[in-house]
Amino acid sequence: MKLARTRKVVAVALSAAALAATFAAPATAQEPALVAPGGAFRVFPQEPQTEMPLEGAANGHITIPPEASVASCSQGPSGTIRGERVLLIAGHCVLQDNETPTFSTEATVPVAGKYPRIGERKAAHKPTEYEHTFWPHEFFWDTVNTDDWSVVLIDDSVPATSISQSSNAAGAPVSAPVQLRSIRDYPTLPVNQFSTDNFGQPICKDGATSGRSCGTQIGRSRNGVYSWGLNYQGGDSGGINYDPNDGAVIGVTSMGIGPLGKAQPADRIIEDAYGVPDGHVNEEFTLEQSTAPHAEYTSLNQEFDQVMNTIQEENPEVEISTPKEAWDKSVAVAQQDANTLAQRAGQVNSVESAQEVANMAGAAADHHAQQLAVTGANYLINDVLGQGRPH
Repeated sequence: MKLARTRKVVAVALSAAALAATFAAPATAQEPALVAPGGAFRVFPQEPQTEMPLEGAANGHITIPPEASVASCSQGPSGTIRGERVLLIAGHCVLQDNETPTFSTEATVPVAGKYPRIGERKAAHKPTEYEHTFWPHEFFWDTVNTDDWSVVLIDDSVPATSISQSSNAAGAPVSAPVQLRSIRDYPTLPVNQFSTDNFGQPICKDGATSGRSCGTQIGRSRNGVYSWGLNYQGGDSGGINYDPNDGAVIGVTSMGIGPLGKAQPADRIIEDAYGVPDGHVNEEFTLEQSTAPHAEYTSLNQEFDQVMNTIQEENPEVEISTPKEAWDKSVAVAQQDANTLAQRAGQVNSVESAQEVANMAGAAADHHAQQLAVTGANYLINDVLGQGRPH
């Protein structure tokens, strides 16, 4: 499904950049916050994978560190309700799907090459398994009705902030600080109902993969605020979505298809998790008041490099390559063998030698087809499709 981009999206993006200064908090000497909207968020499996099959390695596998199995997301808003300090985030960030190990209940963040704990999962709901939905209209209503939220209890000693900000996967800061002011408390819609009462309103997001982007709200449902132009990427899930005009929290990143995105409304998380009546969210939930700066999170690319370096150190007998490097190497080897076969073909002077070259060509074709299929699939999944995954 494609929708036409409007000029309003561009205008909102420009106005959001200008308004950032309005909401920016004054510089302070406060302790950097580990719990911070738009910051990185990590959860490890209860039993991280320790080995991975690899052709040519000793015993047919290599040793990998626990960090290779970590689930990567971004942070939503934090605050206090009924005596509990909590972080709101997407449910699929802390609950496993059918293909991953069970996640630990412990929440962490990547800082200085380590993963300090920030809290413990209290409750969570994850989305419907969409792969079991066949008809397009069923998929539509599943996305409209299904919820995707989690509440993390923040440890007492962990500093938090109301300042929303983000850096991209390379670690480059791409947004100015914006202070969050309140929760946007929408009138809750019945199941199977869609409203456009928010159509045309601005929305921005901060995520630890793609940083900040702004767009336009196009509608909402009971458990979704839909937008155009935010372009969520893998690792942005759970991250803050807010109104740049007043700093109101709209929700947390749930899912997206290109520029079309869905955020789980923050008010519905609080209503569902704590039984708060519709329209009374801001009476019971108090957003974090601190304006401390964000901690210096380890970027997604730095984490990847650390994992690759650790794998190489623990498996010195094996040359470890990234998916793209493995693909490039396979292509180069295939090209080299093709050149060798071409030279041999030019030297054929008998039926026997022709048959020998033909056999070599057949074997080389089978070998390289297999190698290119494997490395190409890994490259496609990790370096291309992986950018759009929810975690």
